This record gives sequence, C-alpha cells and structure tokens, in this order.
Amino acid sequence: DGENATLKRFYREKGQVRLQPANDDYDPIYSDNCHIKAVVIGLVRKF
Repeated sequence: DGENATLKRFYREKGQVRLQPANDDYDPIYSDNCHIKAVVIGLVRKF
C-alpha cells in the first residue's frame, strides 16, 4: 500500500546492501540498488 514502514539497519556486504529489520519477525532484504527515504536519529519513549 506504500504507507507502512519498518525500521531497518543498513549494512554494506560483498558489493551489495543488506537491510536488517529491527523486528525479528521480518527477513533481511538484500539488494544492489536501494533508496533510503529516512534516517532515524533519535527515539522518544513515553511510559
């Protein structure tokens, strides 16, 4: 639907990119071409 996103960590490996999801329920994505739409620079938690 293009409206959902998940947090992934970015790794360069052997000439390609691995996007490792922070959520273990998802598998990593391997690609030689990707577009990063946002970068997380902080986290605010409310308890």
